[in-house]
Amino acid sequence: MILHTHVVGDGEETIVFLHTLLQSGVNDFEDQVHYFKNKYKVISPDLRGHGKSISNQFDNYIEQCANDLYETLIMLDERNVHLAGCSLGGLVSIVFAKMFPDMVKTLTVSGVINERPINWEELSKEEKTNAENILKEQQNVAYFDRLHPDNYWRELLESSFVPDWYPFGYTVNLNGIDSPILVMVGEEAKDEVKSAIAYKESSENVKIAILPFAGHMVHEQQSSLYNRVLNTFLDR
Repeated sequence: MILHTHVVGDGEETIVFLHTLLQSGVNDFEDQVHYFKNKYKVISPDLRGHGKSISNQFDNYIEQCANDLYETLIMLDERNVHLAGCSLGGLVSIVFAKMFPDMVKTLTVSGVINERPINWEELSKEEKTNAENILKEQQNVAYFDRLHPDNYWRELLESSFVPDWYPFGYTVNLNGIDSPILVMVGEEAKDEVKSAIAYKESSENVKIAILPFAGHMVHEQQSSLYNRVLNTFLDR
């Protein structure tokens, strides 16, 4: 499907930012869009089932999102982009880069892990409980309804709790991606730090940045530092 996209800037090179779960292209990576729009064209899609990209088809979700992004970039005549994503967006970025390596000029990911933790089922149950508690508050439900009008965000959230939803078959390594890769993580996200180090040890093509005073949402918790590191990576 063709994704709804937000486009700003008119630089010669293009950056695509892929948002986290239950956010959208218009409200995630806001600091990054503002920072880079004067130098690059910046594209921020709403992934399938988010924002104005209406869908209730969530089987093989991550791969579907990667295919959606491919169709959307081809439609926009963008065939060589800098790709950056966090969490869900990071997973889609990795899968996209492996499926369509010629489309990716550089890859930047955060908020991902490379292998299934021993306590994965326990973590998944805890995440589901946290989500259910959040949705008990009507103001939270109203927020997501406004962010994803006419969309199926509840079904999407429920689908993410299926045990094999996380694409470990893709994240286990970054083999097959020839473009320069940057993995940025917050020091407080220990499994993500371990994964970044494992990626670095397995490939000379990978640069890593471990940012202080941040966790899973490193692009929000350390937005200025994230922007400077990403800018340095892109310049080199």
